[in-house]
Amino acid sequence: TRVQSSYVKDTITLQEIKNINLYPNPAIDFVTVELPENMDNLVAKLYNTTGQQVASDITITSPTSLIINTQSLAAGTYTILVHNSTQFGSISFVKQ
Repeated sequence: TRVQSSYVKDTITLQEIKNINLYPNPAIDFVTVELPENMDNLVAKLYNTTGQQVASDITITSPTSLIINTQSLAAGTYTILVHNSTQFGSISFVKQ
């Protein structure tokens, strides 16, 4: 039996966000991320150095900022990925 599959792959071009600010770094209890411009429908995810998504308390405080509670995270380096349907950006921080 032969199965053929065809599909149309949509290409989406996302604009990279530059000049993302994060503080404090290194972090103990929380980090604040400030974006240089408004991001409607903002999604934020946190990853460890092995690329695994880490569960964390992320509070989006406005279309240009978010706060991440880092109290439950193990010491190490983490990367925050933020995106919406047209933009993406990332920044890393150290948890002490």
